[in-house]
Amino acid sequence: MSFDLRLLLIILLPGWARPQSQPQPQPQLPDHVTRHMNRNVDPCRDFYKHACGKWASAHAGMGYRSAVGQLDFNYHEQLADLLEQPLTADQDEPRFVGLVRDYYAACRANHTVVQAMEVLARIIRKPSTSLEDLTVGLNTAFRVNILLDLHGSEMTELWVTLILRHIEDWDERETRRDAMTRGEFDRLWEHFPAAELEDKESFWRNVTTVEEFLLEHGEGEELAVLKGPPAFWMLPWPARLPDLWHFKRMLMVLTIHPAQFLLRYIYLRLSLIPDPASCQPWAIESNDCALQARELLGHPVVWLMEQHHPRLREDPVLQGLFGELKHRFGQKLRANRNQFSARVQAFLLAKLDRMLLRLSVLPQRGDKVSAIAEHYQHLRLNASDYFGNMLQLLDHHEAAGKRSPSFEERKGWLPIDRQNYGSFASPFFLPRANMLVVPLSLLDSRLYERGQADLLTYSTLGFILGHELTHGFGFHEVGRSQRGHLHPGVARELGRNQAFRRAKDCVADRFGPKHSEEKLADAMGLELSYSAYFDEAETDRSRNRSGTGTPEQRQLFFLNLAQFFCSSERHSDWRSYHGSDRRRVNDAMKAFPPFQEAFGCPAALRPKRKPCRLY
Repeated sequence: MSFDLRLLLIILLPGWARPQSQPQPQPQLPDHVTRHMNRNVDPCRDFYKHACGKWASAHAGMGYRSAVGQLDFNYHEQLADLLEQPLTADQDEPRFVGLVRDYYAACRANHTVVQAMEVLARIIRKPSTSLEDLTVGLNTAFRVNILLDLHGSEMTELWVTLILRHIEDWDERETRRDAMTRGEFDRLWEHFPAAELEDKESFWRNVTTVEEFLLEHGEGEELAVLKGPPAFWMLPWPARLPDLWHFKRMLMVLTIHPAQFLLRYIYLRLSLIPDPASCQPWAIESNDCALQARELLGHPVVWLMEQHHPRLREDPVLQGLFGELKHRFGQKLRANRNQFSARVQAFLLAKLDRMLLRLSVLPQRGDKVSAIAEHYQHLRLNASDYFGNMLQLLDHHEAAGKRSPSFEERKGWLPIDRQNYGSFASPFFLPRANMLVVPLSLLDSRLYERGQADLLTYSTLGFILGHELTHGFGFHEVGRSQRGHLHPGVARELGRNQAFRRAKDCVADRFGPKHSEEKLADAMGLELSYSAYFDEAETDRSRNRSGTGTPEQRQLFFLNLAQFFCSSERHSDWRSYHGSDRRRVNDAMKAFPPFQEAFGCPAALRPKRKPCRLY
């Protein structure tokens, strides 16, 4: 074909120039699926946008930024409603529930700058400063409504969060933005609570150095991401918005200084406010207070919620589904495409057979009340001392972590750790216990309703359970036995297996070493859940399979699964090992032939390389 004719065809027939998906039957979809879809986006080109293109607008201003975050939001809303209700005379609750109520009540009360300075004074009098002190100090000084994540996070990222924080209706008169003068410093030093712990002149030199750096700015273009001065930012701020060079310099200065100096310096800056008592008190929203209570008093909160929102009766449903997924994975192990030795194959099958699923982070046997009560027996909280309670609880967790054995070794007492496991509602796999744990908050009505269509259950819960099951057989944990112990001989043999090494290199090359474990789990979770629903096996639960082979049913399976990961485009956590929500959905679907078939994707839009397969 001549160049001119090709160009004419492109102009007259724009669809000719690139392959298009074949029109597929439009399935009869539930309203909760269609309201989030953007049908104008080709599913074969960007399935995430096709499935989630209208999610952000449908949930704008709702207090969460992802479908998974919605589960946590709903849970905290239920907890807040429960804690807002006064106890009746005939109600008898364990003492640890009273701790939750005291913390929540103190959190919901009005807070003042005077109270903030009092708790900061207590902290800066200490001869040394812990991570817990810094957490409370920064939350207190900057009036942050949620606990700042100092657990395993870089301080640079923390300061970025605080500097980018912008609130429209705060009173700028409550802060000081210019440098501190020597006269002001001398006056404040007379009443400075930590004066006897610092050399005055050395401290002043550090103050002037920090403030010079903070007020200096470059000549480049102002950062558009900064809408204005950060909210409740009492540190010096330049007259014009910083450029990128100065922004990085600010972060460097705030990051390299020790926590002890920063907290003492921040106390002095707060003292510059002419009349702290005249500052408007502030309140924290009920959901945020419930979130904090769950972070700091996790097991008492879960116990309380289980008394009022029992979902443990759903355990047989999950156990049945988990059994089907284990059977499907066992078929793969027995097929032995990697040609493992008989010893390794028996080792993996025994591990799969002993793998457990537990619903709820609390043990379902034994005396839960006594165990929780013992853990919190020495803790006393004050229903009117919010900042003090926060400090007490953070210190309590630090001390308990040092003296208690590993959660995974105890098995019956499992962690509630948002920072380590993502969302509170996220299930997780404990390698040393060979156990998959599903928090009850995952079974929210947005994701799971009793008696809902099996397709909806398999496409979301099936995928999630299959994903976590796979973590037990991923590159890092596959060498652990059925009892969670590392088996050096099996680990060495797996490391020498050529097919295993090729699969590991394939995933790392395609997605990077950081994401390889999660990408493998996504691919296998999708394959297992799809197979468990659409392919018959002798272990399947008794259910009606009529209509399960239609294109409409297959499309609904993939759409419902993808919408579990819907989120705001701006809510992509680049630090996550899962990668962005969009990439997570699209990478899994593109590598799965049944998806391509369900949506009639043309050959030109299908991946040229074969999927990376470990089993």
